[in-house]
Amino acid sequence: MNMCRFEITPLTPLHIGIGETLYPYEYAFANRRLYRFDLTRLVDDLNEDKRRQISEIIALDDADGMMLRLRDFVSAQFDWIKDHNEYVIPASTRAETFLRERWGNAQSTHELTVAPSIRANGLPFIPGSSLKGALRTALLFKRAPNLIRVNRGENVEDHFLRGGFDQVRDNQVRDDWLRFLKVGDAENLAAHAEPITQLRVIERFTRGDNGAAGTSSMPQLIEVIRENGFCFSHRVVVDEEGQKRVFGAVRFTLQEILDACREFGVRHWQGESVFFREVNDTDAASATRFYCTDRVVTDGFLLRLGGGSGRDAMTIRYKRADAQPDGETLPSREELESTGEEISEWKRATYTPRTRALVEGAPLGWVLVRVVVEERTGILNLPELKLTPAGPPQESAKPPATAALPQNAESQKPNIPPVSNGEEKTVSEGDVDAKVAEWKRQLEPPKSVSSPEQKKKDAGAMAKQEYEEAMRRWRKGQ
Repeated sequence: MNMCRFEITPLTPLHIGIGETLYPYEYAFANRRLYRFDLTRLVDDLNEDKRRQISEIIALDDADGMMLRLRDFVSAQFDWIKDHNEYVIPASTRAETFLRERWGNAQSTHELTVAPSIRANGLPFIPGSSLKGALRTALLFKRAPNLIRVNRGENVEDHFLRGGFDQVRDNQVRDDWLRFLKVGDAENLAAHAEPITQLRVIERFTRGDNGAAGTSSMPQLIEVIRENGFCFSHRVVVDEEGQKRVFGAVRFTLQEILDACREFGVRHWQGESVFFREVNDTDAASATRFYCTDRVVTDGFLLRLGGGSGRDAMTIRYKRADAQPDGETLPSREELESTGEEISEWKRATYTPRTRALVEGAPLGWVLVRVVVEERTGILNLPELKLTPAGPPQESAKPPATAALPQNAESQKPNIPPVSNGEEKTVSEGDVDAKVAEWKRQLEPPKSVSSPEQKKKDAGAMAKQEYEEAMRRWRKGQ
């Protein structure tokens, strides 16, 4: 087995939820702290008079009114809650203001709900499953060829992480190569010296066009692991012997996973920097500073985890042949209505998402992963990693760096049929050579600014050529 340890430090607020929501009758707020408690236990400890009161509240027909009255009743039992809470979450200044402004004016309890973090024995942590999911996405990104084309209904993971579409059997778990990647939960939770989470406000930020101010909407309360604080320790194991025993060969290595994470982390960070590069808005000031500052990482890489990371952190959109350029957002509803164009969900996934989840101006989920070599790790190559924000858009389209003509381009002369316009006419060898020369010129990088239609045509030709060549090399290596 090949193993190492990941030391993970959040660089921005990190939220890994449990799919549950805390309503205001399930917590109390006082002294800039949220007190989580067990409502059932509270009811069990009430005297008969207070049990009668709570029964009358629950019997109300108006659901929102019932919940708001229940919230007020629970808040009045703060002395009991303070001594019998399950855990306490400190609140940021903005979260405190948010709660105080809405506590007495809320029309519905949904305005005061809280998204809690996952916990083990009452302590927040990073589960190994979340970390493994991020590693899986990075490895898939590395293995998929540039400008990949996948038909709808096809699972890309079947092709690059399970042995191919035609080789996968009914049991996907058994055929999954990454079942030999073991990622443990954080092991050092007992080292919490103080609360490592904080209650903050999360909003959806929509970028304005051409650097105009954006808009923030849908504010909600969320519990996040604070940035630049506690360092989580995870053990990562790659079972190469198990791969040989089941698949007859080593399908992936620890070094490949590290390389994939470094590559994908840089690509996603630069893609996000394009989105925020022209943003001039105080609501996104922290995010703009984060993405527009050069960074150097030694002995590790950047990775994105948890909720609010965004679609591009969990997919390989950057390698789709039909992907739009970084920062190219979906046309507005008014623009689509004026052109009469309809955008399917399949097409929507090719654009950069127009909105971003920000926690009080900062992006979610970025962590610094430092790789700690252990006795059985072996030799790993971890050169210094430099992150530079993406530069301004180029005036002319450029082909992918790996694009190239097939080696046998001369032999692939098009089969041009005879032209018939009343009399039979045969195409000469010279005409065929001219057609091949024209075909080559179409694949060369444009030397000047082209029209949008020509750019799409050139990109389509390059995408097809790149994909076919990459798939040919991949099949040859199997």
